[in-house]
Amino acid sequence: MEQTTAARYLRWAEVEVKELSPIFYDWATPISEDSEVLELINGLPELKRQPNLVLRRHDSAARRWGHTPVFGRGCSLIGGRWSWSF
Repeated sequence: MEQTTAARYLRWAEVEVKELSPIFYDWATPISEDSEVLELINGLPELKRQPNLVLRRHDSAARRWGHTPVFGRGCSLIGGRWSWSF
């Protein structure tokens, strides 16, 4: 049975990174509830939808452009610029 993207991000946050990376946990958890961000992620090729790839790519792109990456309730993506990283 295939997981939805939301379930995949929530599981990754809770099981994979909660104790190891509080920042990734804080980013992945609200993404699992953000339909706008999930729609963008679902537009990526299947292999590029992995939470660690999406979050690391955005973190790197934000820093390259002089921004702080932000994922959280009410604030999706880095400055609203999804195209910076993909």
